[in-house]
Amino acid sequence: MLDTMPVAKRGRRHTVRRRQREYLFPEMHPAEMGIIDVYLPDGHLEDGGVRNIWMEYVGLPYPDSTDSRKYSITVPYRKIPSGLKPRGVKKIRITVARPHNIPGLSGICVSGEDFFREDLRIGARNGTMDDYEGALRKKGKVLLVDTGMRPSHLLAAIKRDGEINTLDEIPDYVSSEGRLYVATEYPFIAFEMFAAMDNGNPVKPYVMDNGRQTPDDINVVIRPINGKAEGYIQSENAKMIIDISETGNTLRRNGLVALEPEILRSTAQVIADIETVEMHPKFIKELQGRLERGIEKDRKTHPERYIDKLNKKVFSRN
Repeated sequence: MLDTMPVAKRGRRHTVRRRQREYLFPEMHPAEMGIIDVYLPDGHLEDGGVRNIWMEYVGLPYPDSTDSRKYSITVPYRKIPSGLKPRGVKKIRITVARPHNIPGLSGICVSGEDFFREDLRIGARNGTMDDYEGALRKKGKVLLVDTGMRPSHLLAAIKRDGEINTLDEIPDYVSSEGRLYVATEYPFIAFEMFAAMDNGNPVKPYVMDNGRQTPDDINVVIRPINGKAEGYIQSENAKMIIDISETGNTLRRNGLVALEPEILRSTAQVIADIETVEMHPKFIKELQGRLERGIEKDRKTHPERYIDKLNKKVFSRN
């Protein structure tokens, strides 16, 4: 009987229209439907201060990454903090995810610079922050805040008794010794780095593709992996690994030495797509301000979150 009541009919019509907008036209950006999507990291970035900054200074909830039923929280307009209430927004959807799965999503994303560079195919060779921000814009993204939290280092490492001393020696090594096999979770960054090496002996990198034979003229074979990289050297499936490390101690414990120079220094960043920035500029400006003020205060109360903890002995063979 309830389904025949006028109010119920009106509710169904509204639901149908909403579903048409959200599901029948998937090319429509969520911001155009009155939704702001936010993706926050779990793991070491969450524990390293991102959760504290987000909840205490932004004033929005952080989903429980330990409970699969609470990975996502929808904040309706009436519960959005007054200073953050953007015109035309009906709700904010906040989702927690693995950091490496976040960079390519639409909305506001928090992850490590290493993952943004890898996923967005920016690479690690653009030098200055201005170059990096320009490359982001070409990908439709805007850097809102570099938090400076949990500085980590993308390093190339080999066995401590290996023949290569620095990254600059790789062209000569592959010219005299033949193929170099590399295992990494960052195949694009690795490919771009090797492709730029040329001191008269060209380096020809190739990202391994299961089912395809590696061309004969390739002298650096990059094996994409997930998880721990050190084991690939121990099992002799790779001569070199490219991995992210906060202290370098894991590399040292596994008998590895890092090659200078480091490839990238990475910290937690907040990045949004241009559509969200352009459609909700006041919200973005207020969010930036809250994050920057929160980080400034957090640096004073928790300086350990911002200290570079890399053990320089990771570059030593002793």
